[in-house]
Amino acid sequence: MADYVNPRAHACQNCVKAKAKCYDQTNGRCERCKRLDKHCIMQDRSTPRPSKPSKSRRNDQARQIAQLEQKVNSLVSLLGASQQSLDNGMLNVITPESTGPTSSASVSMSAPLNPRQAISQDLPTTQQYELEPTSFAPPEGRPNKSPDDLLDNFRRDMAHQAPFISVPLQMSAQALSRERPFLYRAIMTVASYHDSVHQLQMGQELVKYMMEHLIVLSEKSLDLLQGLLVYINWYNSLFHANSQTNTLLGLAFSLLVDLNLYIPFKSSESHEKFVGEMKITVTCNPNWARSSEPSMEERRAVLGCFYLFSCVSSKFRSLNPLHWTTNIQQCYEEILKAPEHENDIRLVHLIDLQRIAENTKYIIIREFPSSNASVPNSSIGLHLKLLVSDLEKFKVTLPERFQQDSTMLMHYHAVEILVFELCFFMSPTAPAQDPSLNRADALWMCLTATRALVNIYLSLNLQPHISFSAISLQQLYLALATLSKLVLFKADDWDVNYAQPSVDLSTLLDSLVTRTEEHSSRYDLMENNKPWLQTSRRLRQARTRFDDLLSNEDVSSVTLSTAQPSNGLLATSFHDFRLDHFGLLDDRFWETMQDDSAPCN
Repeated sequence: MADYVNPRAHACQNCVKAKAKCYDQTNGRCERCKRLDKHCIMQDRSTPRPSKPSKSRRNDQARQIAQLEQKVNSLVSLLGASQQSLDNGMLNVITPESTGPTSSASVSMSAPLNPRQAISQDLPTTQQYELEPTSFAPPEGRPNKSPDDLLDNFRRDMAHQAPFISVPLQMSAQALSRERPFLYRAIMTVASYHDSVHQLQMGQELVKYMMEHLIVLSEKSLDLLQGLLVYINWYNSLFHANSQTNTLLGLAFSLLVDLNLYIPFKSSESHEKFVGEMKITVTCNPNWARSSEPSMEERRAVLGCFYLFSCVSSKFRSLNPLHWTTNIQQCYEEILKAPEHENDIRLVHLIDLQRIAENTKYIIIREFPSSNASVPNSSIGLHLKLLVSDLEKFKVTLPERFQQDSTMLMHYHAVEILVFELCFFMSPTAPAQDPSLNRADALWMCLTATRALVNIYLSLNLQPHISFSAISLQQLYLALATLSKLVLFKADDWDVNYAQPSVDLSTLLDSLVTRTEEHSSRYDLMENNKPWLQTSRRLRQARTRFDDLLSNEDVSSVTLSTAQPSNGLLATSFHDFRLDHFGLLDDRFWETMQDDSAPCN
């Protein structure tokens, strides 16, 4: 075997054998060969012998080759099966008869190479809402409004209840379905109040569409968030028998986080000493931070999430899980500084009201932990005075055109009720008390706000998109629960006769029954399915429940005792004297209340 020669060696053979340094090569001979008078021959530059791969490496290569062969074989078989199915069933796929559920399932099974297409075959497409007039239309004999008519109805009658959504006047329904398909579907669903059964079907298909794109296909887009906010805003028991409000709000919050709308945008260009490596890291990981400032549509969506979370949490007297962050503050300030239309001004004022509501709930939770809920707090009067001052400042800053707006007034009185409910935490009114707000005054103000909200609700137009939206119902629940507490509350500084003549709960429930029956006569168009009539029957049962509560002889178990203990403790915890004793119209009520067994006709 020949000796191995380094291909980059520069020493002669004599110096290599002698292991001596070879230098100063002149005239073809090195210094050592000249001194020893030897023939100087350079080494041959032969290539190195490659080393054999290790046993483990050979095994890995063999395994990878086998895996590649297996993948190629599977792809070949799938291509063959797909081509055969396309040759045999192409005509059936494109015919109108193939749009039913059975043919959709067969198409999805015959095209496994495209999971997005396979899933979407089972669900209604945008064409079913608009591009094909005959598809997704109500059965014969039922009113059929065009998508443009429904969009106009939304702009005219419903957009003021969802100011966080902006659809330009010049945008047609077809353009909206192309640019924001999920928002389009949501608007078509909530605007189809003229046919409750058809609206129920559209709502179920909307949820299927949302689950497919959001969960199965992992899509994250502003369109999904906007459509979800619209759906939540009008979500009620007419859409689903079981409550899904918390689930839908959780999905909205997850979209808010995934779209990087919960964290404020901060540009690294303004930081001259920002570490270069960190800039590269953030650039290579775009999900860590936003690459641009949020648009006005995104800012409205952020405020819309805060608004809905706050309204729903007010129903349960709990803090808003979506806290007021720096990013929400920035979105609020940008819209307030440069509103693009009137609904932007409406939105920022609604946010102002909900912030007062959040401050009220925070005071209750901070000042009255569960262990000390029955102990009156002398500082509540001061907190109440500050909150009333905030409400007065809000009324001063409210534009004149909104001061008679029913939606704005209902929100205002709902927040008033939350504020004045602090009276149940206050100490009894003393005969020689200072001129500041006392419990008797706060109780009367609470009754006045409750009566104002109920009167506005009863004066609303009979169209259900106004009176039965999710937020309007939540405000009605709040008024009913507070009114029940005022009726059942007994104390030396409160006369229950003030509350009963003002707003009689039994009469109010009768009015709601009459209203829903009128809706049933107008919008329940199928003999075997009448959601509005079922709702009126449930309201009748709710009235019976309240009458039983009033006729209960042991009223002291749900009211505050007029005889206060010497140590100043209240006989009953306020947390035991809440909506639980008057569970009217809340989500659990619709789940537990039994429907009448008689057919809906």
